[in-house]
Amino acid sequence: MKKIIALLVAVALLSAWPAATWFYGKRAQASAEHFSNAISQALPYINVVSSEYNKGFLNSSQTIRLSAGLPGMTGAKLPEIVIENSIEHGPFPGFSGVGAARITHNVVWPSELKAQLAKLWGQQAPLTMSTMIGLAGSGTTVLNSPAATATIDGTTVAFQGLEGVMNFTPGFAKIDYRFALPGATVEDAQGKMVLGRISASGAHTKLAGTEKLYTGKQSASFDSFDLVAPGKPGATVKSVNYVVETSAPEASLLSATGKLTGAALKVADLDLGALDYAYSMSKLHAPSVEALTKAIQTELGKSAQKAGDAAASQATNDAMLTAVKQHLPELSKHVPRFNIDRLRIGTEKDYAQLNATLFLKPVSAAEAANPMTILPKIDASMNLEISDSILTLLAGQASQRMMGDPAEAMAQLPPEQRAQMELQMKEQAKFVVDQQLASLVQEGYIVRGVGKVSAQIALKDGKLTVNGKQVGQDLLSGK
Repeated sequence: MKKIIALLVAVALLSAWPAATWFYGKRAQASAEHFSNAISQALPYINVVSSEYNKGFLNSSQTIRLSAGLPGMTGAKLPEIVIENSIEHGPFPGFSGVGAARITHNVVWPSELKAQLAKLWGQQAPLTMSTMIGLAGSGTTVLNSPAATATIDGTTVAFQGLEGVMNFTPGFAKIDYRFALPGATVEDAQGKMVLGRISASGAHTKLAGTEKLYTGKQSASFDSFDLVAPGKPGATVKSVNYVVETSAPEASLLSATGKLTGAALKVADLDLGALDYAYSMSKLHAPSVEALTKAIQTELGKSAQKAGDAAASQATNDAMLTAVKQHLPELSKHVPRFNIDRLRIGTEKDYAQLNATLFLKPVSAAEAANPMTILPKIDASMNLEISDSILTLLAGQASQRMMGDPAEAMAQLPPEQRAQMELQMKEQAKFVVDQQLASLVQEGYIVRGVGKVSAQIALKDGKLTVNGKQVGQDLLSGK
């Protein structure tokens, strides 16, 4: 009896297996299509040119062709990216586990780039990616790039590898990820570049009623960058961190905050101190943002396919402008606001800083058709403050560019004479700055304080003012 039962169970399983394979084959196809859509969601300026899916019984294949369309580069010819996906169907994909599918992603590199990559990685694949999709549709994508070291044409490259993991729920409704690049070094006879650890992570949830908009938080950090050249000025960047958080506190209206900080920035002898930048946005109508973004992305993709065609490039620009005019009325109806809450670079003594705010009043369809009538709808203000020392430094550098770098000539002078010459150059730069500032103060464009200058600039009701003084007469009124 037990043998008969076992036989019946085996027959039932064998009978159900083709149906299960067919079912999970369909699910694998849907997941693969979601994957191709997720590429353009994660990389806004990467467009899916085509996605060809060839379905089989146990295995399927998919070829995704991508093109890059970047703002300001309409008509530029960029290499096409091809991803070939090998898909094994569930419920036992590749007979190596249980799941709806296992996808192996293979990047087909352009021939010129492939030859260069082979110099570093040899026969190893420079990048491997695979996705395991669970029976319920959730999945995990794992990405790896092996460490490699090689000397190429006299340049030694040491790459410490790359690893990343992305988890997703069915339909990519939720995504979380983390990536890490431990570092890299490039060295030749001219100098050495050392790149520290770079890492990124994020967790996002698709906004209801949209295809490509997500709320959530993402962060990235960049430990260090050092450029050393014997006998030449170097550069150093330390502890750069970036955090962005997007939310929807009101139905269909997005808000976002971002912060970028850098602990130390130094180029040659110029110590830029620290960087502190924070911005915020609110009242962004999500459907309009998505529609506008999609239209612009589509047009950039078309432009990439017709690189070098001036007429096509102009058509792309016209189409993007048309998209802005179409969606601006609905977007502006909610009075979106954009703020630079803080932008400061420098040390405690030597610095430049500003904050600014801008909001857009409702624009009608008729007004959107004429850019000049939009200007009075913009309400903006900015506060700018710069230390005298920064202005003097900039003036000194401008003087050096005009006169040529005197460092080599001054190095031949005796120490006392060299010190005297340096002092004279600093005094000359300060005199030039003071002269120019006095003129700007007299005209009302800046306010002179103790060791600093400042200015308040505003655009309201089509009128531009600087420190409360109107500049021009009805230049921006739209009349």
